[in-house]
Amino acid sequence: MVAVSSVPSFIAQSVLTSGSDAANSMEAIDTSGLIEGAGCYVIENKGNYLLLPDDVQSPSPPDIVAATGGGNWILQSTAVVTP
Repeated sequence: MVAVSSVPSFIAQSVLTSGSDAANSMEAIDTSGLIEGAGCYVIENKGNYLLLPDDVQSPSPPDIVAATGGGNWILQSTAVVTP
């Protein structure tokens, strides 16, 4: 049997809280306690992001976005996600 861990995924309307829908932005997600590898799809730029809690790169949106609980969201790709 293979052990499977649950990695959280989110969907956000925009990348930054400075947008018109700040409460639904990726930047507003509280990442405290989330594990490395959590993901977020951002509707505004069709971006798929990976959470790296220990990442220390300087934020440079939309490619590197500071995570609220520490670390950064890193843009992995821009593509439409279909169910």
